[in-house]
Amino acid sequence: MSTKKILLTIAILSCCMSSQAQARFGIKGGLSASWIPGTVINGDEVVSPHNSFYAGGFANWELGDILLLQTELLYAGKGHSDRSRLLNEKYFRNLGYLQLPVFVGVRIADDRCGIMLGPELGYLVYANTRDYDGSRKDSRDECNPFNFAIALQAAYMITDGLGIEIKADWGLTRTFKGAYLGVADDPGHNMSFQIGLCYRFED
Repeated sequence: MSTKKILLTIAILSCCMSSQAQARFGIKGGLSASWIPGTVINGDEVVSPHNSFYAGGFANWELGDILLLQTELLYAGKGHSDRSRLLNEKYFRNLGYLQLPVFVGVRIADDRCGIMLGPELGYLVYANTRDYDGSRKDSRDECNPFNFAIALQAAYMITDGLGIEIKADWGLTRTFKGAYLGVADDPGHNMSFQIGLCYRFED
């Protein structure tokens, strides 16, 4: 399915749901750790989690007693970090995406816990690379502008408004336009794990 069709489907779904139920709006943010499998090209390099953050807002609809629909608009940092054993220097690539996930889920545990699954479309707005020698460059031209992923998210509401959430997403599209660094056959896919807080405003 093309990117335009995915965006149109998400927009239609959100409009339909908003007409059927009252939305609750909120904000969220926290820390993320990410990887891009396939970036290590020799035995000298060691992969470590690339740490960043995410932040944005969401709208949540309650569809009956159990079902949930949630759409979000986030800025999320992704990327990867590799360390050279020989040079004892670190290489990293910072990637920043505007993300639009759409989750469908269920409420459990006295309505305080929700588990959701859904697609996530990301648009690359920032890419910066630091090489082993310390030099930096804008690397957006090396990356695909869109990232499509499947995400699994769980949230627990500590109070009626404040909650804690965890999320994992698995990229399904190629992160890089060509072979990584012109050597590796696998261009890699974005993968990340997030943990943070969410706050839902009163109705």
